[in-house]
Amino acid sequence: MMLLRLLALLVGLYATDARAAMCDIRSATPTFADLTSIGALICDTSGNLRVTLGTLIAGEDQTNNVLRVEGQFSYSGNKTADTQVKASAGFVHNLVCIGTDAAATAGTIILYDNTAESGTVVMSWAVQAAAYAQPVVFPLDVVMATGIYLGFTTTADVTCTVSYR
Repeated sequence: MMLLRLLALLVGLYATDARAAMCDIRSATPTFADLTSIGALICDTSGNLRVTLGTLIAGEDQTNNVLRVEGQFSYSGNKTADTQVKASAGFVHNLVCIGTDAAATAGTIILYDNTAESGTVVMSWAVQAAAYAQPVVFPLDVVMATGIYLGFTTTADVTCTVSYR
């Protein structure tokens, strides 16, 4: 009978100590042998599970010691006239324009935070009557609250592409 009481007492004490039931509490850094043992989880002195960054995090390139991040954007295609790029809120990464003939007609290309050619002007480029043989890139990275609209006051001799999401 005494043995049953002692056993009940020991089981009761073990069940009330949740940390002892789940963890092998260690104050020192565990060795490889400790981590490969099967059984209790290895915890710190406060009972917190020991976690390491020994495995890859999504996007991590451990060989080069970097976390890779890439922008994923849609693009409007080549536009030479007024166009609604997106009819809802979004984000504009950049605007790339290039001439399509010997010399562009002077005018303006305007990017609006709107669904029509009005409202908030995000950027405006005064196109000069000159040759644009190389792309002109406008890095913007701006949030558009309403929509994305690209307006032209030039003729179709300058084409622009909007990268957005």
